[in-house]
Amino acid sequence: MSEQDMTPQTAGTPLDGLRQAKAESLKALMKKKPGQKHYKRTLRAFLEADQKLTDAIETQLEVQ
Repeated sequence: MSEQDMTPQTAGTPLDGLRQAKAESLKALMKKKPGQKHYKRTLRAFLEADQKLTDAIETQLEVQ
């Protein structure tokens, strides 16, 4: 069995990029405290990344 056969089917899907974006925005958000400069902007970026990932997952489930 080749190394390619052992990778999960989700590897390389468009969801991976969205998951990565959400993870990075969460890391940035965790470094901020409410009231700190750019907190709201960072929170908004996280929520938008989360919503995009949720929408993509829902769309993928509808297609299946």
